Amino acid sequence: MPKQYIGDTDDATGFNGGTALSIISNRYAKMIKRIQNIVVQCLTDVVNLMIIDKGNDAYINNFTLHMLAPATEEEATRRDNRSSELQTIRDIMDLLADMESIPVKLEILKTLLSNVISDADILQMIQDEIDRLE
Repeated sequence: MPKQYIGDTDDATGFNGGTALSIISNRYAKMIKRIQNIVVQCLTDVVNLMIIDKGNDAYINNFTLHMLAPATEEEATRRDNRSSELQTIRDIMDLLADMESIPVKLEILKTLLSNVISDADILQMIQDEIDRLE
């Protein structure tokens, strides 16, 4: 068993400088996810039984339970990469601050953001504003 799991570290903060165990070990994070899935299924069954007991059969399985997934190293890396990409876009847009044409700036912003975000609604709002300005 790794020392970090029981808080035995060289520093006073424990758990490798305050880092979550799920970030230290991917196996630990996967185990937490499996346990969460089991708990969600059990809670779903309990709620369904309560619904049946109350005679509200129309509400059976008409709900969804979620648990916050544990933080993992992959998630932290993905978040850092996205932050870096957004900072690059911000720097590019700062370089274009002297440009007069707002529609061109918005078109550049939309093109740059299309590689970073997957929300089509945001890109569509930018396109609508471009169309309105032209």
